[in-house]
Amino acid sequence: MDNGRRIFGCSKQSQWFRDTFCDLEIAIGRLTKENAYQIIDKEVDLSKCGSKGLLFIPHLASAGSPRNNENARGVLFGLSFNHTKADIARAVMEGICLEIKDMIKAEEKAGIKIEQLRIAGGGTKSKIWNQIQADVYGRPVQTVQTSENASLGVAMLAGIGVGIFKDIYEAAENMIHVTGEYQPNSENKKVYDELYEIYDSVYQGITEKGAYNKIVNLQNNI
Repeated sequence: MDNGRRIFGCSKQSQWFRDTFCDLEIAIGRLTKENAYQIIDKEVDLSKCGSKGLLFIPHLASAGSPRNNENARGVLFGLSFNHTKADIARAVMEGICLEIKDMIKAEEKAGIKIEQLRIAGGGTKSKIWNQIQADVYGRPVQTVQTSENASLGVAMLAGIGVGIFKDIYEAAENMIHVTGEYQPNSENKKVYDELYEIYDSVYQGITEKGAYNKIVNLQNNI
């Protein structure tokens, strides 16, 4: 991380989706020696920006910063007979990005200027997901060489500790290597801006009515 940039990694929700709903893709992958995520990407490519108006709120294990709600749970909103599995898969990708956009907006509200984003982790192998992120955030998104972010962070701090680098910014410049860049599509951004407003409205509505607390109480007692 350096001035004007942030690094984000994709979350475990995509793994949950694969393991829960994609037995067929996993089986095909075993036969073809292809990664199941690559097969899912091909399905996602059949769906369009906005997933036909399907919204996924990815709070499967509470909502972290900036909402900080331990009782928040996942939501699939707008589902209709018109939606396909490809739409749901794309909505999962988009929903995870909307959650990260929440974090970005909170930092901006706090006065932190972010001009560029770097994304890391296994999810960056998906070109379609990388582009979705650029479109949702409305900023250039860069991929970086390593997927072992924790190890990289330790190595950077060790380099500072032994005097190789003077600070975290110098360590980042020398140890974080950019491998690709995705520019936001302005038309897609308009769709995602609208989807984010719906995301916020759905979350606020559920929270204000106390439905998250009620569903967690039910989950804990059945």
